[in-house]
Amino acid sequence: MDFHRCPVHDYFRSQGEEELELFQKTWCTLDHPIAEAMVEGGRYERPHTLSHGDSVCDMRWLVS
Repeated sequence: MDFHRCPVHDYFRSQGEEELELFQKTWCTLDHPIAEAMVEGGRYERPHTLSHGDSVCDMRWLVS
């Protein structure tokens, strides 16, 4: 899935750099363990995020 807009990101970004960093360290990192727990034997990758200034959050689930 590719997300080009994230309302939660937009909110934290509007609150300032410190709050955006909190968003990056919580919301953005929590996706990985949750996604991997949902798919047995799967792997989750997201090489780009809006919160790091990329134009997309590209979420990929890989199942072997």
